[in-house]
Amino acid sequence: MISGMGDARIVHLSMRVYRVLLASYPPAFRKDYAVPMLQAYGDYTRRIYQQRGLPGMLLWWVITLFDYLNSVVEEHLQRMTSMTKEKFIRLGGWAFMFAALIMVAAFALGGLYDTPFGRTRAYETLQGISYAVLALSIGLGMFALRAYYKEQLGALGNVSLVAGGVVALVSFLGLVAYAIVTFNDLGWFFFIFGLLGMSVALLLFGVDAAKRRILPRWNSLPFLTGLPDLPPKT
Repeated sequence: MISGMGDARIVHLSMRVYRVLLASYPPAFRKDYAVPMLQAYGDYTRRIYQQRGLPGMLLWWVITLFDYLNSVVEEHLQRMTSMTKEKFIRLGGWAFMFAALIMVAAFALGGLYDTPFGRTRAYETLQGISYAVLALSIGLGMFALRAYYKEQLGALGNVSLVAGGVVALVSFLGLVAYAIVTFNDLGWFFFIFGLLGMSVALLLFGVDAAKRRILPRWNSLPFLTGLPDLPPKT
């Protein structure tokens, strides 16, 4: 049986951490939503701990962290660009299609490696930048996918898309550093790490989406065309 004192300590710690996380949202967002979000988080955290104990709390913290990473990025992007959710989703669709073009160009550029033009400083910089843009585009597309299907997906789909977006951002930052500083083979690590992480994330999203039947008929077609023609949700 879980003691009231243990319950209070765990919930109090969670609330303090969550309050710190809320401070990273835009000021206007905090003014409107910080108090109800903190109250709802506290109520649900108490219920999770009382019903499932520490294992349930650990899973709840992981889900909360992934949801925070996705929402804080989305909110800052929308505040900086005055972008609505529908525009953000449409931008993500175009980002997916742009990523396909960049991937073709990046691998074509890789074919120059064995030519007299390959293995130069300018070549490595251009290659690193192209892979970085690829990672950023796919990451943006994943955040847009999550924004569109958030309410229909389960925990697996939501967490996988957020994780894939975070992996894409880490890969992007690493590849930018590689292009600027040339960390020898470290750039390939960031590229492979990002590509593998994003592929696994999309696979898990697809599994959850297929299980819940949330995609249109011919489920593979949205991934071939992107999302720019999807109607905004009402």
